[in-house]
Amino acid sequence: MDLKEKSLRSTLWHFDFALSGLALTALIILTSVGVVARYFLHEPITWLEEVQMMLIVWTTFMGGSVAFRLKGHVAIEVVVELFPKPVQKVLRYIVFFFVLIVLAAVTREGINLMDQLIRTTRVTSMLHIPYALIYSAMPIGCVLMGINFILTEGKELFLQKKSEKKEAE
Repeated sequence: MDLKEKSLRSTLWHFDFALSGLALTALIILTSVGVVARYFLHEPITWLEEVQMMLIVWTTFMGGSVAFRLKGHVAIEVVVELFPKPVQKVLRYIVFFFVLIVLAAVTREGINLMDQLIRTTRVTSMLHIPYALIYSAMPIGCVLMGINFILTEGKELFLQKKSEKKEAE
């Protein structure tokens, strides 16, 4: 692993892991405070739902990025292993490119959503948080998922091909 790749991995690791962890921690704390305020103090926190929504969206997409890097996403290896080795290789390539296509499509739709939200200047009703800020997690998270997927699955898939060629020689 060269220095540039280590630096990229380190930056991604710190960014998405820290952001998803902080957002999840804040979500748990704020939700707990909200329950106490509503049911014990009889004073609901009116703006809490808006912050919770933002934290859930960011936790989801940053956590998805972490899951791709740590290979924590759902995989159905049992089905792939039912096929002969040559078919398994083809299926792995198909799945690899399919995942990248889906991530690219979701990224594109996220950018379209961002464009619409920026043009309409929509904000939340209580705190006036721009919806564009909240939903920017979608394209950012999908790009990070794609990078992490390429760095893990892609590297494994294409390096495996090179090592098999060397063994055959």
